[in-house]
Amino acid sequence: MLTRTLFNNFGKLLVFVFYAESNPSSVQLKDNLVATIPLFGQFQNVKYFTIAAEKCPETFKKLEVEYTPTVLFTQTDKKKIKKFETDDVGVIFDSLAEEAEAHALTFEQEKKIWHPKIKSILS
Repeated sequence: MLTRTLFNNFGKLLVFVFYAESNPSSVQLKDNLVATIPLFGQFQNVKYFTIAAEKCPETFKKLEVEYTPTVLFTQTDKKKIKKFETDDVGVIFDSLAEEAEAHALTFEQEKKIWHPKIKSILS
């Protein structure tokens, strides 16, 4: 599942919200983030996922998540950018704004490098 998710969202900043249904604090964080995300429509290259510990333990293990709630920002190359083990939505969104902007700039720079190379290979 994780590999397919990364492949299907190439070039996007991925935000994983890990929670446990048995942990009210982590469920509340997930609910708050899900309710708040639509207010931040300017993050076009950001994709959000909520993952329950009880349903996807293998994803928790692969991404080295030990506590809930945890929010992880990553890229499609599995490079972890930031990891939050907090329920402070404000801190998470402030950091998301910074990371989304930095990610967009980096991705545009990489496109300028790779597009000509790919075009020459396909020609």
